[in-house]
Parts: sequence; C-alpha cells; structure tokens
Amino acid sequence: MNDAWDDDLDFTLKEGDQFVLFLSDQTLFALPSADVVEIIEFPPITTIAMINPSILGVANIRGNIIGIIDLAGLIWGHPTLLTPRTSVIIVRLHVEDEILSIGLIVDEILEVETFNPSDFLECPPFGLKIEKKYIQSIIAYKENYIMLLDLKNLLNIHSLSEPKGLT
Repeated sequence: MNDAWDDDLDFTLKEGDQFVLFLSDQTLFALPSADVVEIIEFPPITTIAMINPSILGVANIRGNIIGIIDLAGLIWGHPTLLTPRTSVIIVRLHVEDEILSIGLIVDEILEVETFNPSDFLECPPFGLKIEKKYIQSIIAYKENYIMLLDLKNLLNIHSLSEPKGLT
C-alpha cells in the first residue's frame, strides 16, 4: 500500500490479520474478524414500524436484543433473497462512548482468511458498484478482489435512525 492510503485507514494492519469473507448480492466482501462477535443462522425477527427500510427489525440473540440490518437493502436498495445459506454476522460497532452489536444479513459466509498488509490495495476513486465511503480498502485475493467494508460509515447510526414513512 502507498503511504497516502495508509493514512486513510481507520485500523492498523498487522501481518496475519484474519477477515471473514462473505457474499452479498453475488459480491465478495470482508470484515475484520476482530469486529465480528459471532455468525448465526437467520433468526426470527420482530419488525418495528416506521424505521429505515434496510433495518428488518430486532432479534433476541441469547437474551440480547440485536438490530438486524439487511446488507443488500442498505447497499443495493433491494432485499437479500433468503436461502438456507443466508446468515447473520453480528458485528461490534463503537459509537461515541458505547459499543453496539448489530446483525448484518448476508447471502453466504465463505471462510475466514488471513491477509497481510501487502494484500491491501487502494480503493479506486470511481467504478465501484457501491459508494466508496462504504469501502475501507480492496483486498487482492486469488484471482478476485474483495471489498473490505467500512463499518463506521456503512452503519452510521444517525442516518440509520431516521424514521421512514412519515409524511
């Protein structure tokens, strides 16, 4: 990576860091395993009226009420097609002085992979399928490229908290 890009990263890459690889709408994504609390099957969800359409509702995960967000709905604007492989990645998000757990619905979990700093590439200024602010970096992986999600921008609590459906 070049030095200018290093300054933009919100996390420090170390030799051998692990990342969870998954698919959403046939696109390969990654999250640092340090941000992942657990991965679960699609749970029963209680809907909540007049919330952001990408928030499906809440689920009771081992006694904790977790907000469940459809990643495809948030990024692409259409819901995830639920299949037997659909999973929820519970992530830890630091918001102000609080740590929140949020569930992200994804098409399929692929694997946990180890990457080194040399595997990370600068995010191109154009040509991405999704908004650049949601991507922290691009990872060269085998013959593919993986988008490393920027949880802080993707799960901006203030914009996700705006009620929808009010006129």
